[in-house]
Amino acid sequence: MELENGEDVSAPTALIALPMNVLNSVKFEPGLSEIKRTASADRHAGAGRRCFVRVKGDIGNLSIVAPEAQAVNFVVTYTHGPEGSWLIVFSANPDKLQMSQFDDVQGMQSALQPLLPGVEVESIVGWDWSNDPLALGTWCIYRPGQLTKVLPDLRTTEGRLFFAGSDSASTWRGFIDGAIESGYRSARDIDSYLTS
Repeated sequence: MELENGEDVSAPTALIALPMNVLNSVKFEPGLSEIKRTASADRHAGAGRRCFVRVKGDIGNLSIVAPEAQAVNFVVTYTHGPEGSWLIVFSANPDKLQMSQFDDVQGMQSALQPLLPGVEVESIVGWDWSNDPLALGTWCIYRPGQLTKVLPDLRTTEGRLFFAGSDSASTWRGFIDGAIESGYRSARDIDSYLTS
């Protein structure tokens, strides 16, 4: 294997734990299966936004769900106290909550007003996973038809290459639980391969 910096690395096998959306950004020789390449090109639908927002005051424990038409669709308390509260804020549609709002306290405050009137935003911490070249998306949400067509192949070994990651988990896709489950599966498969 040749790294981006030109360094060569060799091993009897490799575990590929890349998100489905970025598989095509790596050159494999021989190339990956057509299903893996097509899945990576089509991408999964996970492109929402998630960030942590600090607001003034103790707003208590809350969980708010709003329609997709809203800029913010889900808000839940992460921690709260007299010194302030942290919220986890989700937006299902990335066009409704622009990334500039991760740096734009007033923009986030406006987006939260329909759900939390009068809330005062102090700071925002987030990351643009959809445009990060190492992710190209957020948590995995398969498009219609991808579950049955893509999932089995994403888990399939190709030669000495084994595949893991929450995108290929049989349960809890898009969560750390799914990544751990797929890691266990792949570790067992690699152990069997190396000891056979």
